[in-house]
Amino acid sequence: MKRIRFTSTVRWLMILAIAAFPAVVAAQSAQPSPAGDRGELAPFQELSLTARAVGPLAATAPTFGTTYVTVTAQEFFNFYNGTYENAGSGLLRWGVTGTGNLFMVAAVKIPNGVTVTELEFYVLDNNATVNATVYLFPPTPGINSTGGFGINASTSGASATVQTLSVPFTPFVFDSTTQALMIGFVTTAADASVAIAGARIGYTGAPGQLIMFPAPDRFVDTRTGRGGKSSKYVDGEAFDHTITGVAGLDGNIIPAGATAILGIVSGANPTQNGQFKILPGGTLTTLGRAVVLFNGGFNTTSAFTVRLDSLGRIRGFHSSAGGTTDLVVDVVGYYR
Repeated sequence: MKRIRFTSTVRWLMILAIAAFPAVVAAQSAQPSPAGDRGELAPFQELSLTARAVGPLAATAPTFGTTYVTVTAQEFFNFYNGTYENAGSGLLRWGVTGTGNLFMVAAVKIPNGVTVTELEFYVLDNNATVNATVYLFPPTPGINSTGGFGINASTSGASATVQTLSVPFTPFVFDSTTQALMIGFVTTAADASVAIAGARIGYTGAPGQLIMFPAPDRFVDTRTGRGGKSSKYVDGEAFDHTITGVAGLDGNIIPAGATAILGIVSGANPTQNGQFKILPGGTLTTLGRAVVLFNGGFNTTSAFTVRLDSLGRIRGFHSSAGGTTDLVVDVVGYYR
């Protein structure tokens, strides 16, 4: 009898569980999806993460001192006939599926005042006759044009793999108060043989930003002639050393337009007590304070910050009664 009652009890428990199952499913369906309250967007979020994992394809080596923003395929907005698809091997892209042009744009968010220096697209062009054209343009609000500004380049030839298309242009300062930076992609291919897989834009810092070198780099050394002078300073001598546009000992280059440098100055091999001043190029030597004081026979160093003149120069001024001294300047970084 106990065995029969036990079996009946199990049977009733199973019936109750089955009856309650729809309620459990309904309760689970009522819970917020991983995408919040957007329900069906959750699978798209997973797709988006897959696309981002692919990242920029065949990106060129980054330039030192440049910041990059990557735009993935799904961030382009389709204006005409297109579809978002998986092209195989995890590559997500936009391609044409109907007749007519495919024109797509994507907004790029970068800080105000930075200098835009680089742009490259990752484009599939597997069509012998139809190319892809890519654009960079900052439209002005309220004006139905790009204000006469436009940068573009086109693919050439057919390739079954994604090409890296670098767009040449003159660097420009981006003004977010009057412009919105956009990148575009256009093709007339109607069979998805031409598609956009992403883009990358590079910029350097806004005015006043300090760009640091990986390590101090030597730009002036009168012992070797680096910096334009290959002899010791004598008492009362001034000399203007060009800093911008020339390579330091380690290969770093301070670009034209830099406003100031942060560095370390050394009085090397002094024969008498004295001092060096570091001033903007062409500045009167009666201005400024001593940057480094030294004693005869002892090398001495000191940190400094100084503006560059309009020609990208600094002036060294040496004061040492009856003495001579070598000047060494190591640059830590520069201000835009």
